[in-house]
Amino acid sequence: GVVATICWFIMDQVGFEPSMTVFLFATMFFIGERRWWVIISTSVLTPIVLSQSAYLFFTPQLPAFWR
Repeated sequence: GVVATICWFIMDQVGFEPSMTVFLFATMFFIGERRWWVIISTSVLTPIVLSQSAYLFFTPQLPAFWR
């Protein structure tokens, strides 16, 4: 709860990707994951993939007539 609250407050200043990277890193460390390559790769790649997927899915290309 504490890490999520901190990430929620800093999201306005630094953005989604950095704050969620910190959140995922701390959460995975606290739940017991000890393989550093798993923690780092998941913490970095997940927010980027989610952000890019949301951008791709929620910005549809309209036909040229509507532009």
